[in-house]
Amino acid sequence: MFDLLAPFYDPAMRLLGASYSEAAALLQLHPGDLVVDVGGGTGLGARAAVAAVGCHVLIVDFNAAMLRHGRCDGCIGCVRGNAVQLPLPDASADGVMILDALHHFPQPERALAEVARVLKPSGRLAVLELEARHPATKVLALAERLAGEPGVMWTAQQLAAMLRQAGLSPLSIRGRGFGVMVTAARPNVM
Repeated sequence: MFDLLAPFYDPAMRLLGASYSEAAALLQLHPGDLVVDVGGGTGLGARAAVAAVGCHVLIVDFNAAMLRHGRCDGCIGCVRGNAVQLPLPDASADGVMILDALHHFPQPERALAEVARVLKPSGRLAVLELEARHPATKVLALAERLAGEPGVMWTAQQLAAMLRQAGLSPLSIRGRGFGVMVTAARPNVM
């Protein structure tokens, strides 16, 4: 699906009013920090994080076409990879973003556990997802299932429970239109 969408993804997201600057701000980043944008595709979230604080971002995405349409240079690196096997050592990332992507992962719980592994103690995660109870989300979930995607959506409370199960501590839950932004931190001791 994303092989076909890749050339149109950024313009479509801009048309829909997608903005990832809030996610970058919630990570409480500092210049030089390392952020991992899991399922980051063309790098919209990565560019927001770099613009916010001048950090370094590694985009990890399974789809090569999405990465080809991204702008990976300077402070943004790109690697084709799987969310359940991030190419980073334990406790190496200051922040992680999963923006409009978790519902595409075949094993979201394992991906969140992998995020917990790579986050430094007190490192933060920002997850932006569609709220399962919203009617537009239900239509999109059906369309994604018909296109061969997992098409599973969660409520804010379900997302928070998944984060806790992965060993992360939810910090905030914010409604965003028909989406939800959940932030979590890796506890100092795991």
